[in-house]
Amino acid sequence: MLLDADTTIFVAELVETVAQLPETSDEGERFVLDETVIPVAPAELSSENFLVRKSLLQRLPGCRGDHVDIVAPRSTFRQLGLLALAVLFHERCDRSTIHFTNPESRIKHMVLEYKHWQKTQVGGFKVRPWVLGYVPDDAEPLYSTDLAGFGAPLLRLTNLSDNQKDEHDWQTRDTLWGLGGTSATADIAEYLLNAGLKNARLGSLGYLQTRISSRLKCSYGFPKRGNNCNVT
Repeated sequence: MLLDADTTIFVAELVETVAQLPETSDEGERFVLDETVIPVAPAELSSENFLVRKSLLQRLPGCRGDHVDIVAPRSTFRQLGLLALAVLFHERCDRSTIHFTNPESRIKHMVLEYKHWQKTQVGGFKVRPWVLGYVPDDAEPLYSTDLAGFGAPLLRLTNLSDNQKDEHDWQTRDTLWGLGGTSATADIAEYLLNAGLKNARLGSLGYLQTRISSRLKCSYGFPKRGNNCNVT
């Protein structure tokens, strides 16, 4: 774990917020999540709670895809959802990188990114993320969304420099990079909050395993947008 003061405070506040989140929709009104509840995300932090595996899907010569399994305690998935919202709500942080310290994890990093535009950079009308009124709900085994095109959630398997020059770079990708635009980030964050519920119908022994499947892509092409997240 990174031990600088800001990161330590952030992690402590994140754990405290997760403990306050409702577990059922019967516990009262919406739980308001905004920049006053969720602290500013640090640029970097680390966690030993994630075990992330990857495997290659080969269909037809020259056309390959990826399977990624993310295994972590349920509470960790709720913390990940809050971290995504922290990047979304706070203009001071466009990107937060988690370093996975579990030695058995083949994926070593996850980058959560959301571009906050300055007013002088905007042409036309632009909305700003404001609040998520959270109400617990069942997390379906198959994540799906009506968001499409560039508005859909995006989770890419890449490297920390986000650049692959040859086959070796492609084979050694060790970084998950996402999650998308305003609605996409909020949608994924809410799904993670629900998937981490203690009474969620998924997983076993208090652990949740998610399989995030990217769409097939050519060997050296950029990953295409996918909107499926299978939870088993």
